[in-house]
Amino acid sequence: MQVYEVQRSPENERAFQVMTFLGCGVSLCGLLFTFILFIAVGVPKSDRTTVHKNLIVALGIAELLLMCSDWASANEGACLVVTALLHFFFMASFSWMLVEGLLLWSKVVSVNISEDRRMKMYYSIGWGKTHYSNNTMP
Repeated sequence: MQVYEVQRSPENERAFQVMTFLGCGVSLCGLLFTFILFIAVGVPKSDRTTVHKNLIVALGIAELLLMCSDWASANEGACLVVTALLHFFFMASFSWMLVEGLLLWSKVVSVNISEDRRMKMYYSIGWGKTHYSNNTMP
């Protein structure tokens, strides 16, 4: 959303596109390399690695969408979908960073929550589930 029209020369616009594409490309390569290392090296499965993998996936999809978003600007429907997905995946990235902090806090402070229940809570925070299901309710 632009509050006011910004006049940019075609040279500046092209330079911004190239810098965005290169920056996102380098970031995406780093994320892909990290994800492959997590899988190939055989890092032991733990809450920490699960949270890291989800953060990598959220950031990776957001970066891919950002790199491919230029084509969507011509079509209003595609622009709306890409914008909504960008917002979702960047917000999910911030949420997974929050979960990283919560996980560190729970390791430092003795928290009496079972591992399974804690990961369910982390997934719901990380991917944005706004309510918990309660088996006692009809």
